[in-house]
Amino acid sequence: MHRSFTFIDSDIPELLRSFPEFADGMDCLVTCVDSSMNVRESLAFDLKGYRTLTHGPFVVLEATTILALQDRLFPGFDEIYYFQTGDWQSSDPGLWERTFTSEQAQFSEDVPQELRDIMKLSHAVRYSSDGYGLNIAAESTTLLRAACSAVGVGSAMPPVISMELG
Repeated sequence: MHRSFTFIDSDIPELLRSFPEFADGMDCLVTCVDSSMNVRESLAFDLKGYRTLTHGPFVVLEATTILALQDRLFPGFDEIYYFQTGDWQSSDPGLWERTFTSEQAQFSEDVPQELRDIMKLSHAVRYSSDGYGLNIAAESTTLLRAACSAVGVGSAMPPVISMELG
């Protein structure tokens, strides 16, 4: 299972607005909103009338919902794992005991082993977190570079860390 990681000066709403393909067709497991891991409670008001699934204290949203509400749902210090449809269901919600928002970890030089393990065990395809910049992970360097380009990093492409997770 290969993943590529990077860190850029942006946030989740800008990523989704500039490059909706990052979430398109995915189940989006939101594990942190505004530094709170009780996502179900934090987003209850904003998600009234939208189809949501829960996974422990977290919320799973379809890409269409994430893309429609990106600016309302993600004020900063947020975290999302992206899955092929239904792949998150077999994962224990206890896997997500901590977050890796960008004030704690920036993927410019290293990627925390615990995050790599979570992605491997849960079969997460992509990842994004923000706070003080944007951490992103994808299944290919090509997709990661396309996301960075869409966000507008220009010719100064950030370093990409590519690795096998298992």
